[in-house]
Amino acid sequence: MASSAVQATWQAEGSRLMELAIDATLIDVLRLAARHSKGELERSGLAARIENARARQAELVCEAAHTLSELGVTREDLIALVGQKLVST
Repeated sequence: MASSAVQATWQAEGSRLMELAIDATLIDVLRLAARHSKGELERSGLAARIENARARQAELVCEAAHTLSELGVTREDLIALVGQKLVST
């Protein structure tokens, strides 16, 4: 009698594979990150893409804060605004 083996990956009950389009926008990637845990993102292989999106978000927030500083808008104001936008839509 011959034996055989199958390579498999264990997934906890209720876990699901997240999908993200290759051409997903920055906001699409950040929304996904806002809605899932770090562990879920890592298991889905999206951690690097999320990290890049968060770095770009930080750059944009800093640029906007500099531009709007004369109006009294702070980096923290913009972080809160972007955070609300990510979870509300």
